Amino acid sequence: MNRPISRKRAFSLVELLTVIAIIGTLSAVLIGSIYKVRENANQAKCVSNVRQLGVSMLIYANENQGLAPAAFSTDWPEWIKKLYRGGYISDLSILVCPTDTYSGRTMVMIEDKINIDTHISYGANEGLIANWNANFAQINNAGNAARLAMVADCTAPVFDGTNADQRARITNSNDTTVWGANPTIDPSLKRHPGGNSVCFADGHASVVDQDTTQNGYQTGKFIYNPLQ
Repeated sequence: MNRPISRKRAFSLVELLTVIAIIGTLSAVLIGSIYKVRENANQAKCVSNVRQLGVSMLIYANENQGLAPAAFSTDWPEWIKKLYRGGYISDLSILVCPTDTYSGRTMVMIEDKINIDTHISYGANEGLIANWNANFAQINNAGNAARLAMVADCTAPVFDGTNADQRARITNSNDTTVWGANPTIDPSLKRHPGGNSVCFADGHASVVDQDTTQNGYQTGKFIYNPLQ
């Protein structure tokens, strides 16, 4: 008896296009998920960095009559050098935000037995590190510590809240203009999905949205002035 010859059914064009579309959709979802996971990891690392720097400043102040490591207009990164030389920080990788890739950001040479050049992604509050600043205060005498910005994502190694350009150093922290950041809120210049990382004078750290870092001083929601 002759058996019927079986023929394998080929995919139709419509079926093939459907499969391709499904694969494309799944790929897009997967890529988006991977990107989101990476962004969240970078944000968590950055928040950890500013918290470590902030806590180091608080420990330094506790051992130095309430004074934060001082810096001067001729050498703003001096506050970082003092933390490193004093042993308050040892891992220099905490000075770099994972999403700050601008090669022109401030570099600092830390003098010890060997010269170490390192990139700086963060700035400190001028009112806490410059004793000639009109708003200067010792950390332990600063008011509203839970809302007073101490260390943050920043275009420069120092920030102040006296004008829009200064506040924008945090708000638009990925601006490539280091000292004169764009004073207009630009969502493309924040370092993280939620905004920018900030460590406050009470030692807690979080990501703060751009509107708050730029305009929150008006309502006291976000404070730059240690005397406020």
